Amino acid sequence: MRTRLAYLLIIFMLVSSGTAAAFGAWENSDTSVETLENIIVRLEADIQRAVDGSSAHPAFLAALEDYVVELYDLLSQLRAGGSDDAWGDWESGTAPAIGSRVTHEAGGVTFNMRLAPAAEFPTGLDDSGSAAVDMPFWIAETVVTYELWYAVRQWALRNGYTFANEGKEGSHGDVGQAPSTSRRQPVTLASWNDTIVWTNALSEMSGYDPVYTYQGQVIRDATNVRACENAVQERGNGFRLPTSDEWELAARYQGNDGSHGAISADGLYWTPGTYASGATARYNNSAATQEVAWYSENNQGSTHEVGLKLANSLGLYDMSGNVWEWTFTPSNSSRVVRGG
Repeated sequence: MRTRLAYLLIIFMLVSSGTAAAFGAWENSDTSVETLENIIVRLEADIQRAVDGSSAHPAFLAALEDYVVELYDLLSQLRAGGSDDAWGDWESGTAPAIGSRVTHEAGGVTFNMRLAPAAEFPTGLDDSGSAAVDMPFWIAETVVTYELWYAVRQWALRNGYTFANEGKEGSHGDVGQAPSTSRRQPVTLASWNDTIVWTNALSEMSGYDPVYTYQGQVIRDATNVRACENAVQERGNGFRLPTSDEWELAARYQGNDGSHGAISADGLYWTPGTYASGATARYNNSAATQEVAWYSENNQGSTHEVGLKLANSLGLYDMSGNVWEWTFTPSNSSRVVRGG
């Protein structure tokens, strides 16, 4: 399943536990928001003074910094409001269930996202390692289609964005051209720099805050290598790439389903490392693998439209096979790719 057809990206929004921050309106007029923001700013300043003056135990300061993170999450909740029924009754503490779906639209193209949990889970082909994701997050149901890529890119070019590569429709489409009738083919031939600039454009186009910055400025030029290589991933409500751990959590998640050799960890079940995502048996079981993945045994040397195979337990498609997927996690001089 190592057939390297192309690179592309998965997009998703980060949300804190039990919030609708990623999709809510940004309301600065709320007095409670302004009050909380002022408190956080003062607390951060106090922590910094304590650090500079070595006047508190490092462990205590680290704990305070964790609380600041939680306060920022609460601030996002307040700003987001929560009037949309899709997110539940936030004031009463009812949060969306893991696996909940939300639909977004950009340039006339819709795409769905699913809510993934915060959890500790097994890693590695032999499942001997472990990793943890601290906060739930929203992740796209499919890899980015060329149709969506093209729509956002056209908007971006009209609004001050620059790309190093135009992107291609799957494995056999024309580079940079308008989508054909195969609108659900994945975008390919997009560099990592292109993907972070594209996600920033999608955020701005959708009314959210772009996530990737360099020296305090939003990154809008994929040919600016220095800026992209030193991109800072800001805490905010915009679209971004997953980390490698977030991607693996979403690929392995089985929830309460302990069947087909699932591994128990952190009160949940997880797909073994030798299985394709969503498969019922090991990768060398062709029948089970072909149910969920396009790979060397069934892809006919071509990419395929997204979402044609069975989804995994989280409702995500093509997490194994079809194309490689960029993550934000560094790997030597590049970034970790997943899927493929």
